[in-house]
Amino acid sequence: MARFAVMLVCIAGAVARAEPETIALFPLDAEARLEAYGQPVAGEIARALTEGKLDVVVVDAKMAMPEHTKLIVAGSIASKGTAVVLQIQIRNPVDGTTTDRLEEAAANLPAIGKAAAKLSERLLPVVRARLEVLRPQARPKDPIRNPQVVTKQPEPVVLVGIGVPDGASLYVEPLRLALIDAVGTSMRANRRQPSPVDASTLGERLAGGTVASARAERGVVFEILDYTIEPAFVPLAKARVRVRIANPGEVVFDRILVTDTIVGDRQMPGDALAARVAREVFTILRPHMKKLEPSWR
Repeated sequence: MARFAVMLVCIAGAVARAEPETIALFPLDAEARLEAYGQPVAGEIARALTEGKLDVVVVDAKMAMPEHTKLIVAGSIASKGTAVVLQIQIRNPVDGTTTDRLEEAAANLPAIGKAAAKLSERLLPVVRARLEVLRPQARPKDPIRNPQVVTKQPEPVVLVGIGVPDGASLYVEPLRLALIDAVGTSMRANRRQPSPVDASTLGERLAGGTVASARAERGVVFEILDYTIEPAFVPLAKARVRVRIANPGEVVFDRILVTDTIVGDRQMPGDALAARVAREVFTILRPHMKKLEPSWR
């Protein structure tokens, strides 16, 4: 693993393109006993992507999102019995939606290096394919005698953070991912550009300053305080999520939202149940958002 840690210092830019295609790579989230492996595993992933001629920037909690970011690569490390599971998500930086997920298991901690290398090999072609989809396709231009230039106004930027408590169980991860998807849907519906940030930068004392420094319209952080599931043929779930909204310089909303007991469908998968809980969180939040901005949908 020490070899992998060195990779974080040695990463170089990939081959230049007419328009940079930067991959923003975040150190993997991990429970307390696995925290030391988060950056080394990210380093191995960065090495593989860089050797694949891709432009990779390792982003820590204090860094802003790199310019020209086309994809975000993030993930987690979690224990499952004696095994260790590495999970990677590829996300769209525009709306925060997850486009691809990859997972690789190591039988134990000593095997985590081999698992990281194998996961990196699988990730490279997926990232290349996703970048290819994002590239504009050349097409013949129709002759226009009197072209009119229409300037599209940039969408306001909203900083978005999703936080989970230290030592949270694996049950929380589906809700975290569901909230990311729900944020993207809400922002697109309201013509806002979400910019993912570390949830700690939108803490009670930092939020207003973080938004002002980023020159964003506002910042929103969802801190998952509790997520309980009653597994059964018809599963039940309930969540407590603290939502903090800040404008440049000040916090304008800070409240704990508590859902009613959410009833799932018969044999409903965990990710689908989490998505239903996330939608309920946004249903509760919507009237509060409309007070801050009456046009909010």
